[in-house]
Amino acid sequence: MVTLKEIADKAGVSIGTVDRVLHNRGRVSKENIELILRIARENGYVPNQVARRLQKNRQYAFGVLLPALESEFGYWQQIKEGIEDARRELNSLDVDIIYSFYDRRNPDDFLSAADRLFSNEISAYIMAPLMGGATESVMDSHRAVPVVFIDSSLPGTMPFCDFSQDPIQAGVTAARVMDLFSPSLDSVFTIQTFRSAYNGRMRAESFCRHYDSMHGDIAVKSINIAAEDDFSSISEILRQDGRVGIFVVNDGVHKIVDWLSAADDISRFTIIGFDLSPENRSLLESGRISAIIGQRPRSQGYEAAMFLYRKIVLGQDRHIVHIPVDIYIRENIPEDKSWV
Repeated sequence: MVTLKEIADKAGVSIGTVDRVLHNRGRVSKENIELILRIARENGYVPNQVARRLQKNRQYAFGVLLPALESEFGYWQQIKEGIEDARRELNSLDVDIIYSFYDRRNPDDFLSAADRLFSNEISAYIMAPLMGGATESVMDSHRAVPVVFIDSSLPGTMPFCDFSQDPIQAGVTAARVMDLFSPSLDSVFTIQTFRSAYNGRMRAESFCRHYDSMHGDIAVKSINIAAEDDFSSISEILRQDGRVGIFVVNDGVHKIVDWLSAADDISRFTIIGFDLSPENRSLLESGRISAIIGQRPRSQGYEAAMFLYRKIVLGQDRHIVHIPVDIYIRENIPEDKSWV
């Protein structure tokens, strides 16, 4: 029996478009309606039983467990905007989305936020697995509820889907880009703000390994910043002579650049970070940041929410989806003002 996904692939349209045609929801062009109905008829399409329940106005609630939106320079707001894009598409399908937010520096607050989320009747949920053992505890307590990861993977767990960037590939990419911009550096640093975060840790470690394979004579030093607003631990960088390479493993790279403004010659720093936040975009345009690695937070949120619809409604199997490693330099900054 053909599925909605197979019909969508054959017609060259989205699953949402196929759903709207087959269930007479929303506006679709006449050409697409005729094409989709013909493909469905020729392939013996039979509506999924879960989809039939949706037609009977059964409400599905998808939970979202995220760090506070105002934290980390707006990164999580981008994730939420992507989820809201999906919510608008799913609005006619009786799908609701319920949020619960927490302070990612506080595991107890994470667990409280999870309790608040699951006090609702959740059909499935989206979570950034940033809390290690606390994340596993939530998953163990709600094993019957499908979960989708965004932002990061977590070894030893089995989500139904994982929309995150491969952190090892991202770290290797950063090392290669660093070498292309500045093949002759005198010292190199990685900077992290959340040592417990799996993706940040893996980015830094893979960067160090790959850079060492290219420049074994330069030891890469890793610095951990204890708080978002305390950058005194990087004072050591200002004391370095010669050309210095800096890889910041998250979107806080603009804060590092602000701190380094006290240097006598900031042009001697080659700086690579993550995410096209407005602050990072401006510094990339001015040349004070050499390159930005993008991880498409808005797309992560959108795809995660749409996958839950496909999982619950269409019974799609578990799989892993790695977000591409995008590289932005001064010459190819996209016009789209979202973090793409």
